[in-house]
Amino acid sequence: MGTGTGGIGAAGSRVLGFAGATQRAVGARWILRVAVLVVLVVLGISMLDDYQQQLVVTTMIYGIAAIALSVLMGWVGRPSLLTAASLLAGGYATVYLDDNLDLPFPAVLVGVTLVGALFGLIASLPARRLSGLYLLLSTMALFYLISDIGNIVQSKHQVLGGYFIESPTIGEKVLTQGTTWFVFVAVVTFAVLEYFTYLRRTRLGRGWIAIRDQEAAASVTGVRVGGSVALAFALTTAAQFLAGALFAYHLSTVSYTSYTLHMSINFIIMVVIGGLGRPVGAMIGAGIVTLVPSWMNSTFGDATTSDTWLTRNLGALESVVFALIGIAVLLNVRGRLKRRRAHMLSESADAVGDTGDRTELRGVSASYAAGETALDKVDLNVPAGQTVAVVGRNGAGKSSLLHALSGFPERSGGRVVAGDVRIHAEDRDTDLRSLSISERSDRGVGLIPAEDKVFAELTVREHLRDAIAAGAVRAKRNGSNPPTLEGILATFPALHGKLDRRAGLLSGGERQQVALAAALARQPYLLLVDEPTLGLSPVAIEGLEPILEEIRRSVPGGVVLAEQNPALAMRLADTVVLLEGGRVVRVAAPDDDVLEFIEERFLGLTALVGNEHHEPAAATRDHGITP
Repeated sequence: MGTGTGGIGAAGSRVLGFAGATQRAVGARWILRVAVLVVLVVLGISMLDDYQQQLVVTTMIYGIAAIALSVLMGWVGRPSLLTAASLLAGGYATVYLDDNLDLPFPAVLVGVTLVGALFGLIASLPARRLSGLYLLLSTMALFYLISDIGNIVQSKHQVLGGYFIESPTIGEKVLTQGTTWFVFVAVVTFAVLEYFTYLRRTRLGRGWIAIRDQEAAASVTGVRVGGSVALAFALTTAAQFLAGALFAYHLSTVSYTSYTLHMSINFIIMVVIGGLGRPVGAMIGAGIVTLVPSWMNSTFGDATTSDTWLTRNLGALESVVFALIGIAVLLNVRGRLKRRRAHMLSESADAVGDTGDRTELRGVSASYAAGETALDKVDLNVPAGQTVAVVGRNGAGKSSLLHALSGFPERSGGRVVAGDVRIHAEDRDTDLRSLSISERSDRGVGLIPAEDKVFAELTVREHLRDAIAAGAVRAKRNGSNPPTLEGILATFPALHGKLDRRAGLLSGGERQQVALAAALARQPYLLLVDEPTLGLSPVAIEGLEPILEEIRRSVPGGVVLAEQNPALAMRLADTVVLLEGGRVVRVAAPDDDVLEFIEERFLGLTALVGNEHHEPAAATRDHGITP
């Protein structure tokens, strides 16, 4: 990678180039989607009669609610049976704002959306403590609560048939007459779809995905879980209230009898058919659930048709059709995921290689005393003189991978249960699994743990003195030049004025430099660095980066760097290994392709392939070995 500055500049250019290309691609895709919308609207106006247009309008309104539910369930991992109740409450809010306050149509839509956001914040309160089935039951309870309130209010006002609402107007134009309503709803649906598509690319969207995948890890990486979940409920419920307002205008009436629990279940069916977490798929699912029954009724349930078994069982047949479609979709998705994972594993195998001096793990599995899986059949190759960066979320198994090489501390309870861990160097093959931690250290395997990396009571000079003495012994054995204090300080000039200061009084960045300096002074053959930037400020990281770049050129057997910061890993590494749930997901050079892969998967834009049914490894933050 050349000098530290040059390497950083090249990587920075790649990042900037990738960002620019991404922006252009997103802009081009948006223009294409607008063009598709225009074409579909024109086709709908020209080819559909009034009844068919109204049926498509119903589909689009359902699609808005389904998109919101798909986001909540597929991105945030929060199931809900509240959709029908949200549509009902949105309809009631529309009646109040339109009839009682006599607000204009655009103001009604804005007001209903804001009320929906507030309602979503309230509905999110159980989601802060509940999940899975319990959260689903709590949303069902809210559904019945809203439905019962609607019953009470309608009974009190003696409007058992529901509230009537006049057609929406803008100026003198009545929207529900002709094709105007069809065009308006299409534009609103497109806007909602685009908004949630945009959110997927933001930090908020990535945070939702991280919460869904591993809530504890998301919290550790800085995601405010409670606030993010509350905002997800607010935004998705606001969209469903908006859909409720449009549906009220579309039907010209609002009544609790039209919004049943079965309706909420139908929305879940839409989301499943379209693919969980896929907004466009939710629209497709809404189309299938809305249009298939209409088609079946018009084809088999016409009044002129004779009374046959088919006409008497249309409702059951509709359910069977939806079930078969859902099963087919799930099987197709599973097949695509399997093929994608096979491709990734093939690519990883090609990148491993096994020639020349190297350190390697072959089929390594590791676990802890309580039975937690830390590593699952991991293959890793570290060519001599190169840096391998292992990236992944908290709990992915990064620290466990380093300890598979350096040895698990006794108090951790960890151990390698299968596979080979070997160093091939100078025509000598060393089986590290058969060696203790101290024997591996003598063989030249050095570890800088993420925590407890220095002795707080020792001074910087004492750290370096002991390390230099150990390095001198190793240099004599290898016939190399022994380390000196002056040479170490030349690489770590920030330590020059702090030699007599106790390490416990140093800043985090300075303690990291002491640990790196001591490790380098010991002249390791292979250096393992766990989370070198953990807890450091951006300024400290910036000062540490050129030091890491210098170290990678000074360690003959290579460096393995476990790092949560993918940008730093991209700049320092010759090879990037993406780890998830104790499994290697991808091995590749740090180019634009792997950067895009990390942006989409590691940062949460798309679920990691191959981990759908694999429980993530428990967080394996080892307390490590002091240097």
